[in-house]
Amino acid sequence: MSVRIYIDNAPPFYSNLDTISGRITLSLSSDENISAILVKLEGESKTALERPPGAFQHWDPSLMTEKDQRQGVSRENHKVLYKVSQVFPTQNPGLGATAGSVYTLRAGQHEYPFRFKIPVYSGCLDSQSQQLVPGMKLGGLGKGRQQLQYTHVKQPLPPSLTGFPGEAEIRYYAKVTVQRPSLFKANRRWVVGFRFMPIELPRPPPSANEVYARRPYSFQPNSAYPQTFKLVPRGEVDARLPSPAVLTCNEPVPLRIIVRKLSEGSEQLYLMLLQLYLIGSTEVRAGDVVRLEPHVWNVMSTNRLVMPIGSPSDTSGTEIVVDTALWDHIPLPNTVAPSFHICNLTRKYDLDVRIGLGYGTPGNTQLQTIIPLCFQVDVSSGISPPAALVTAMAPAYDTPCLQLGDAVDGGMDVLPNYADAIANDPESLGGERRNFSGVTDLNAPDLEENSAPTGDLKSNPVPPPSYV
Repeated sequence: MSVRIYIDNAPPFYSNLDTISGRITLSLSSDENISAILVKLEGESKTALERPPGAFQHWDPSLMTEKDQRQGVSRENHKVLYKVSQVFPTQNPGLGATAGSVYTLRAGQHEYPFRFKIPVYSGCLDSQSQQLVPGMKLGGLGKGRQQLQYTHVKQPLPPSLTGFPGEAEIRYYAKVTVQRPSLFKANRRWVVGFRFMPIELPRPPPSANEVYARRPYSFQPNSAYPQTFKLVPRGEVDARLPSPAVLTCNEPVPLRIIVRKLSEGSEQLYLMLLQLYLIGSTEVRAGDVVRLEPHVWNVMSTNRLVMPIGSPSDTSGTEIVVDTALWDHIPLPNTVAPSFHICNLTRKYDLDVRIGLGYGTPGNTQLQTIIPLCFQVDVSSGISPPAALVTAMAPAYDTPCLQLGDAVDGGMDVLPNYADAIANDPESLGGERRNFSGVTDLNAPDLEENSAPTGDLKSNPVPPPSYV
């Protein structure tokens, strides 16, 4: 017996409201007795952290394996996405499934189509979805008991995430299970992983508002030349972003740099250095253990500039806007995932801008001071939702626009039925789907055809993007 999953026209990555469809191919060399064939669409957010010695007193030991207790490891595995479809035998909605039924399939190749629509929000707080997790119907046993113990939040589905081998990952996959009635014949399984990038929730309309970081600049004059004291430039530097401060994956930073002079008759001011760093902070939670993992992406760095800023004859209060051509063609690295918050993982970002200034005459200019400016920013995917969904969501909130990651109280039913909203609308998701480096099918659960999930995090074969 051999079973495989084939995805139809698989894109580089899927997003919310996408339909993932394909077929199950079952090859039999002889007649086989089958109970059912199930296809599952799953998303898992896994974390595993080493606990300090003697730190188990606040955690229920019945929820931990003896191995984890010996090794001092705390784990969480959240089913952020869990959908099940029975492709054989075809269920009659009026009759339901017949427990204990056995069907004989003839030797040869059998194909069964399947189709799922990916929701907007995670299913951790969706009681109907969680009832499908193994063990939940039995009063909370095994994985079901763990899901009851965990703390859950209702947030948009998080993006695929790797870079923390053995510590944390978010992965999505389709899995088929061929259930066999015999106790002496194990069920057969096959898994195909796919990458996921969430859509943006609607943003506020564009405006002229900006957020900014500002610092003064000044220089130490040369004590050997007292006559130059009055010629030393003084002023302020602003770094500005559109409000709210949201960066978009694979797009340049919408930054403006403004230099304001506060002295007159000074020497020529020069831009000598410009560096943009995106600093990611990932909070990993497992039980009552928390770890903060920093990442740094070098968006751009140039330290050989001698770019004049304004003119020595500029009066005090003059504002000079630095030419954006230095950075407006450099996109964020494709290893940057959108900001997100889920039950056991949170990703946040800061934008660090470093501006180096100097003064003097052409050919006799040296870097004199470096000004650090920092912003708290969100990073969005750049995938816009369908207009029908935006229209359907508007009446549900006090304001028609919702920021990425905003929580919505009131349970899973607060969001309008997106399936109804776009059922008759063929419009696809907006925004260009640029390259995104997330998990691939190589990171799918360790499943052979006759084995069950091991429950351990699989190491990522790609080095983590701590410094790229």
